[in-house]
Amino acid sequence: MSFWEEVKRRKVVRVAVVYSIVAWLLVEIAVTVEAPLSLPGWMDTFVIVLVLVGFPLALILSWAYDLTPTGIKRTKHLESSDEISQQSTATVSQEQASPLNVLPCSLAVLPFANMSDDPEQEYFSDGLTEDIITELSLIPGLFVIARNSTFTYKGKSVDVGRLGEEMGVRYVLEGSVRKSSNQVRVTAQLVEAANGHHLWAKKYDRGLDDVFAIQDELTREIVTAMDVELVSGERGRHQRSRVKNPEAREALYRGMAQSYKFDSASHAQAKMFFEQFTRLEPDSILGYVWQAQMCQIEVFVGRAEDKDLSLENMEMFVAKALNIDDRDPLALGHAGMYQLFLGNHDQSIAFAKQALAEAPGMDSPYYSLGWFQMFNDTPLEGIENLKRAMRLSPIVTAPRSTILGTAYRNAGQLELAVATLENTVIRFPEFISGRVALASCYVLIGKKKKAKQEAREILRRDPAYTIARYTTPNLYRNKETMEKWAESLRKAGIPD
Repeated sequence: MSFWEEVKRRKVVRVAVVYSIVAWLLVEIAVTVEAPLSLPGWMDTFVIVLVLVGFPLALILSWAYDLTPTGIKRTKHLESSDEISQQSTATVSQEQASPLNVLPCSLAVLPFANMSDDPEQEYFSDGLTEDIITELSLIPGLFVIARNSTFTYKGKSVDVGRLGEEMGVRYVLEGSVRKSSNQVRVTAQLVEAANGHHLWAKKYDRGLDDVFAIQDELTREIVTAMDVELVSGERGRHQRSRVKNPEAREALYRGMAQSYKFDSASHAQAKMFFEQFTRLEPDSILGYVWQAQMCQIEVFVGRAEDKDLSLENMEMFVAKALNIDDRDPLALGHAGMYQLFLGNHDQSIAFAKQALAEAPGMDSPYYSLGWFQMFNDTPLEGIENLKRAMRLSPIVTAPRSTILGTAYRNAGQLELAVATLENTVIRFPEFISGRVALASCYVLIGKKKKAKQEAREILRRDPAYTIARYTTPNLYRNKETMEKWAESLRKAGIPD
């Protein structure tokens, strides 16, 4: 760490400025009141000498000591920026380990267990679980943990009490699905996390063409048990998953399962299943929302064979989804992303805010808004919304952790950026984007050796990685912002 950085860290500059202002005021007061109060002529000179002598003393004390909420403490000496990073990492880890406040109407839906004879039917139980999470997230007054977090418990023996503490929720919904031939049996139970008390349990036996009725009844009985008042018309409007065709539901759930694998082959299969779903259920918003999601991935990740065609298709799918329901939060989120691709930042933020107003209990609108604000060159606003999204999805994922670290970097909060991104790299070593953002931050804080080490690791894992890939697409409102980060990567050793 440079001497100047150490001076700023110890708040010496701040003390010097404040001291100078106070000293000037004291001298002015002494000169002003000397004559009216008949004070000795040497009084103003005495005050000037006093403040001049006190100035270096104030600087020495500000260097050595720090005023904290628990009193005055000696400032710890840090030998290098490595130690700053370690200190910040410790702070971040403590925040993540802190217990979350439990909200009254808060719920985590665990992945429903697949009890079918065929283990390949797991996609169906996973899809049904995600549908239930989405339906509940759309109900005003409910705080529902996102799929990304609850699915980390899949296949594990879960201590409901501990889960309640980790997720900061009062209730946990768990269940199972048995699918055979044209029938499906769903069992579900609602548990109070703090004491394990079962508030409600039920078994549903239906035909595959009547699965939506299970979701409808299950949602109604859960909100009744949780004492949440449904707003008139909300439940009817939010029955997004009312799919009558069993073959269509099969295609939808298979597509959802493939979409979470993130490789090119699975992406192609997911698209095929969603296209099949739309042919069978052309009046359902779900097919268009998921196809818009696939187009978004193609454009952002660079997977599109024809970027312009993917953008055209995304525009079409978003328009069809909003034509069915112009208040659907996921459709509004994709509309915002489409506008961001076009460079219309104000419109993208407006769509995200509308989605948030429609579903304040869902994590994705907060995440989208935070992301859009970061690219709008207002990262401080973005950080707050990204943190709110993480409250609704407390289990950290590689993309979201990287986005938060990037937002810290863009806001100039480099210590927090490095701490967040170092945690990302430790937890998700294969995630290249996290390493790229970390290399950029290392350059910005003067840790060029570590930056070059990280760049070598990036190129070892992905020899074809270039700055051109990093800067495509450039979604920042101010295009020069991206060039600033690109230059930091050049200094780290990433080729153009």
